[in-house]
Amino acid sequence: MNTKNWIIGSLVALMTSCNVKEEVHINKDNSVDRDMQLHLDKDASQKLLSMASTLGMQEKVNMDSLGYVWQALSDTVKKNTQTIPGAALIASAWDSSNHTGTMKFHLASLQAYNQLTSNSFALPAEANNQVPLGGMKKQKLEWHGKDTLVIQLDNSKDAGSTPAASSEEMMQGLNMLKGLMGIDALMDLKAIYHLPKPAKSIIGANATLSEDRKSITITQSLDEANAANQPDIVKVVF
Repeated sequence: MNTKNWIIGSLVALMTSCNVKEEVHINKDNSVDRDMQLHLDKDASQKLLSMASTLGMQEKVNMDSLGYVWQALSDTVKKNTQTIPGAALIASAWDSSNHTGTMKFHLASLQAYNQLTSNSFALPAEANNQVPLGGMKKQKLEWHGKDTLVIQLDNSKDAGSTPAASSEEMMQGLNMLKGLMGIDALMDLKAIYHLPKPAKSIIGANATLSEDRKSITITQSLDEANAANQPDIVKVVF
């Protein structure tokens, strides 16, 4: 086993072996309420620690690293929220016992929401350069006319970022870990968008419309290598 790839893969796992759950309420007045939860998969983390111990590398793997990433992310979002009039945010501290962090915020308009999500969810450079994944960084909500709402999700990695190792090496480490831990993805997203009124139909991959047509559920694996990724777009027709 390549030690370098193991260390790279460990860094990736520490920051991305988690589930992201979101609920986004798009209100009739175009204000937006968003609840976001980041949860580290306990089984995956225990397997990672067990493998590290077997290889005598347990000191290289610190499960508190995700807490650092969460705190840095929370600080960035709080700072950016303060620049947007009428925006409100409540962010929890990282719960180390349950490996969970939550954010709840309110934006007065779609424009304010897009302003916040366009640049607030990027990892700090030190952490960003260690992972080949983009993570759930950008969202955009906009009306096309009166009866079509477009939801855009972008988890691509910034083209200008400088990784600590090549993307190929990082992905080798990531794929190795997924195989050893017996999982299909290190980072999964489940987002539920509550609509301001019932929809007639939706167009887009990985998205399903609820039976009452009042919400959309989007599920994604965020294990993408970066660069060429294109944003996922879901069109909601009312």
